[in-house]
Amino acid sequence: EKHRQRYRSTEANIACAEGKVESQALTLRDKDAEIARLRQSLEHEQKLSSHRESQYLQSQRQQMEERVEDEVQRRELIAVNLHQTQLEEQARRFRDRTRQ
Repeated sequence: EKHRQRYRSTEANIACAEGKVESQALTLRDKDAEIARLRQSLEHEQKLSSHRESQYLQSQRQQMEERVEDEVQRRELIAVNLHQTQLEEQARRFRDRTRQ
């Protein structure tokens, strides 16, 4: 009788331990799934961040190119009085040629 009681007690302890192991395994599977989900979310956020940064840098580059182009155009412009002088000189030469 003593051995049977010990046997039953041992079986109960084993069943309890197996239940705990199964519970812990389930918890670990849940945590593994959560980690996988978080990794996927992180990768998605990193791609979005990289895309936003790329768009920002593209925008900055385009603005810089526009500024440089505007500056080049401004440098190509001549002052109104200088332009007026050049036109008057051209007109004078034209009159001189047509008179000859």
